Amino acid sequence: PEEIYAILLRKMKEISESFLDCTVENVVLTVPVRFDDARRKATRAAGKLAGLNVLRIINDANAAAMAYGLDRGEVGNDG
Repeated sequence: PEEIYAILLRKMKEISESFLDCTVENVVLTVPVRFDDARRKATRAAGKLAGLNVLRIINDANAAAMAYGLDRGEVGNDG
């Protein structure tokens, strides 16, 4: 349920804030491609419970492709 996922997201938020030495509020979350609309909504709700502003939810495969492009310096502002 959303409550358990929110606990994980809160912990991830704490770790990120410690590593980055800044406040993390706005996030993009990734989900498996097979997640339907209900699961995506549950993920967004968990983010809200964790105190995060979920800007977007994207498929993990898309996130991997974007990260690959970032590593290679190929992702523009429209990406």
